Amino acid sequence: MDDEEQGSDSGKKRPSLDQLAVEGARRPQLLRVSERPGLSSEPAAEHPWPAVEGASLEAVRRSYEALLDAVEESVVVVDPEFRLQYANRAARAGWGPGDPVAEGLTCHELSHGSSSPCARDDCPVRITLAEGRAVSVRHVHDSASGGPQIVDLRAVPLFDAAGDVAMVLEVARDVTAMAQAEQQLRLFRQGVETSEDAIFLTNDEGHLVYVNPGFTKLYGWASEEAIGNTPRILKSGEYPPERYEGFWQMLLRNETVRGEMINRRRDGTLVTVDGSVNPILDDRGAKLGYLAIQRDVTEQESNRRERADLEEQLQQAQKLEALGRLAGGVAHDFNNLLTVITTYGELASESLPDGNAIREDLVEVLAAAGRAKDLTKQLLIFSRRQRNEPRAVSLTELVLGAQRMISRLIGEDIQVRVECAADLWPVWGDATLLQQILMNLAINSRDAMPEGGSLTIETRSVSNARRVRGAGLELPAGDHVMWTITDTGCGMDADTVRRIFEPFFTTKEPGKGTGLGLSMVYGTVQACGGAIVVKSVLGQGTSFEIHLPRSHAAHDEASVEQSSPPGHQETILIVEDEVQIRAVVRRVLEQKGYAVLEAADGLEALEVCRAHTGEIHLVVSDIIMPRLGGKALVGRIHALLPEVSVLLMSGYPDDAIDADWLRDEDVPFLAKPFSPAELAAAVRRALGG
Repeated sequence: MDDEEQGSDSGKKRPSLDQLAVEGARRPQLLRVSERPGLSSEPAAEHPWPAVEGASLEAVRRSYEALLDAVEESVVVVDPEFRLQYANRAARAGWGPGDPVAEGLTCHELSHGSSSPCARDDCPVRITLAEGRAVSVRHVHDSASGGPQIVDLRAVPLFDAAGDVAMVLEVARDVTAMAQAEQQLRLFRQGVETSEDAIFLTNDEGHLVYVNPGFTKLYGWASEEAIGNTPRILKSGEYPPERYEGFWQMLLRNETVRGEMINRRRDGTLVTVDGSVNPILDDRGAKLGYLAIQRDVTEQESNRRERADLEEQLQQAQKLEALGRLAGGVAHDFNNLLTVITTYGELASESLPDGNAIREDLVEVLAAAGRAKDLTKQLLIFSRRQRNEPRAVSLTELVLGAQRMISRLIGEDIQVRVECAADLWPVWGDATLLQQILMNLAINSRDAMPEGGSLTIETRSVSNARRVRGAGLELPAGDHVMWTITDTGCGMDADTVRRIFEPFFTTKEPGKGTGLGLSMVYGTVQACGGAIVVKSVLGQGTSFEIHLPRSHAAHDEASVEQSSPPGHQETILIVEDEVQIRAVVRRVLEQKGYAVLEAADGLEALEVCRAHTGEIHLVVSDIIMPRLGGKALVGRIHALLPEVSVLLMSGYPDDAIDADWLRDEDVPFLAKPFSPAELAAAVRRALGG
């Protein structure tokens, strides 16, 4: 379609020379128009072409017909009655068999299958005949195959000598394929331009030649800024150089790169995208460039990681629960064994005179059993299966009692130094949780010193004139106890220090930390009304200063009755499924002057009660037993013997024996392992003195 004469031409102007068919029509005898002399494409104008000397009109006509037959466009000449006066080979081929010119068919019969002239306002032939000007339009016709055919039409008037339009020359070009391609291109471009994904193209050297608005929205680079650059402007530096090199080598091998990638926006922020980069090849396999399509999945990736973290946290919690249950079960069995060892050891020791070598050996055995008892308690503290009982606690005694456990926990390549004040003020808190603080901080220090180092634990009483602030906690001015745990490890940067107390935050490798330890430390200090000050320098170590308020309650020192009044032949029923425990308890009680009955579980105990004709003064029962445990036995025993006293015992941790129920019901309880003196004292208290 000509740009020069798009739409309409001013009437009766000379046609442009690029319209060969139009100019050829100025010799009507060559186009089988009438033999009227003077017919031309403009009135009274001198012919611009030189005369063909020595050539006959027939020869010239054949030459021009051959010329018009050689063009791909359909060329026809139509008279004022719309009848065809000439058609070139392309036009005739489009109509199928027959000769429409010879048959005197009209253009509307051929193009539209209509017996009347075209009524369309944009019919080029009708406009040209009426107005004497050239017209260019695009029409959709029915093709010979029945489908739509898109045609670009150009109609040009041919004037006679009087200046009237004698004929119309119409050139038609089938642009169906081109129009469809243009439509597809428009759809493609519109789709690319409106896509929320970032889409960009590079040439074969990797320089950007196109970026869509989605690219600008995602990365912040305007089109004019990005074009001419390479995709390196998106490089985040989050991957090692060899990974970037691997991407490029895949593209050089004409492979597609797919997957997630962390890129950098123009403002420096990072974005996670998922997409692909494809080489663009021509029909011969030569590389033209690269096409990349990327979608922002930062939020989805964050959600995925959060879900993965939650799943990992759940797994860690399940592992901790399983570990706690294992520790509880081990503690039960171990406490039963320690009860037998301790009780028989003390009975044997008491039967020997002072200075006896065997008695001295037994003293060492009992000391080892005492350490084993402490170790069992530490295991239960570590697995968080002991009940919480706030009281006045000496941190000095707590640290000294846990020193051996800490040394074993952190390894021999770390030196433990303890500097604790002897006259330290007490603090109010749960000893179990305070010990857990020490364990958690010791483990953190161990992990910060993989090559060894030193761990220093200090306690001292301080009077602060100013309030203490740390980790979002605040302790008013006054008398405080300062507990400091310092290591010579790798230290932390300021950002890490700000986050260390967040639940599940950890700097350890996957599988090596739950991220719960320091959050538990924080919660315990907060519950005690204290504050934490963290000081850390990368490469130099970390110090945790824990400030707790002084307690004015008396320090609750452990006291063990070394002797108890003998019994008065009161009858005691022992209910215990472990034969050794039952035997040693019987021996101790009989030595103290009590009459003893035995039962292996709760159901057997009920049978003994029913069969015994005398009075039963006290039932000493284990809590966890097959068939019928101690907790259920209490109610059923009281139904049989309303006045009987009960003393329960167990080697299981608090959560397994329902310690809350024991406190609520005020049921006397004796924890295993126990010594003969502790057993005798507990029995005496249960009997009322």
